[in-house]
Amino acid sequence: VSGKSLSAYKKLSEVVEQLNARGGVYVDHGEHFIYGNESRKGNAGAHKLMNRHIMEIGSMTSMHFHLNFLPVTFATQSGRIYFMPDEVIIADLSGQCWFVSYSELRYEISEGTQMGVAVPSWCEPVGYTWQYMNKDGGPDRRYNDNQQIPHYQVWELDFTFSDGRIDTAFADKNLLDRFIICLETFREIEKNRR
Repeated sequence: VSGKSLSAYKKLSEVVEQLNARGGVYVDHGEHFIYGNESRKGNAGAHKLMNRHIMEIGSMTSMHFHLNFLPVTFATQSGRIYFMPDEVIIADLSGQCWFVSYSELRYEISEGTQMGVAVPSWCEPVGYTWQYMNKDGGPDRRYNDNQQIPHYQVWELDFTFSDGRIDTAFADKNLLDRFIICLETFREIEKNRR
């Protein structure tokens, strides 16, 4: 790797290390939509429940193949995403790999909030709700242990490729934007190679 690819990869590594140090990086393993009474009674008015976990990211040793460098990696409970200089390799825990060029990797960013997931100390709540709430949003006083739950802002980054989808979320919008710029740089380099 040399030239523009090497420069772009160094920038990607720097941004991901900063995201790792900052915290607030998550992976979603599933979501369940809920409505009506179930939403308000015990679920704090949520319209969907996320199976969201903290994700480890950074330059890591590959579990799936031997390399002479540490690839930029997103480590999830179901596998790894390796951001290489020329493509993305998505590997599940069994070792099955999908090789996806940057031009084939699609992504979508959406703004949202989360609750009930550990957040870094620098995160500020953007709102509160009650675990058990009335239709008007107020606390349901029939529950003695009804606690107020903070909501935190996140930006979901959902990747899609020909064989699947990976949903992630980030608490730091500025670093996420820089990460996206790095992905776009790799797309541009790939386009100019053709």
